[in-house]
Amino acid sequence: MPDLQLSIANQIASSAAQTTLSLQEMITTMKASGMADIAIKQTLMNDLNSGGPLFGAFRNKLKNTVRNGVELSS
Repeated sequence: MPDLQLSIANQIASSAAQTTLSLQEMITTMKASGMADIAIKQTLMNDLNSGGPLFGAFRNKLKNTVRNGVELSS
């Protein structure tokens, strides 16, 4: 069981790291295009609330990781 826990923790950490890099890239791109900080914040909040491409992808990866972990543990 500890191997399963370690595997799930690593998968979640990997997904979080990928999302962090994508978030940084998105913010950099928006700033480079001249977006104001408030517009960037609103765009990111909309993505978070609506399950957009950035946060929706993270949510899906997390859900799949947990589902796979539950299936493997049963």
